[in-house]
Amino acid sequence: MTDPLALLWPEPVRLERRAGSHRRAVATPLVVLRADSLPVGGYDLEISSQGVRARAADDAGERAARATLAQITSLASRDGAMSILPACAITDWPAFRTRGAMLDVSRGRIPNVV
Repeated sequence: MTDPLALLWPEPVRLERRAGSHRRAVATPLVVLRADSLPVGGYDLEISSQGVRARAADDAGERAARATLAQITSLASRDGAMSILPACAITDWPAFRTRGAMLDVSRGRIPNVV
């Protein structure tokens, strides 16, 4: 079985693996608490045998926490309708204040010379 934490992308700022796992139904809602101590867009996600807890600095952090949990859930092993999530603690925030994408058209396709 592949380790779902090894496949997280982008790699979080801090990932602490812990012993144990958590069985979670896919449809279980995630409650995210606000935490002013985190950087803008930041979040903490903790998976333990007791359940999943999340804290976020703002809406962007909450969105990122939910996306990370969804990514771990999609990569985790299954037991019927339950996902078996590895126990861990994740803390992450954006590396840059503004997210964006760059399209470099000058390095696109190179035409064949016949």
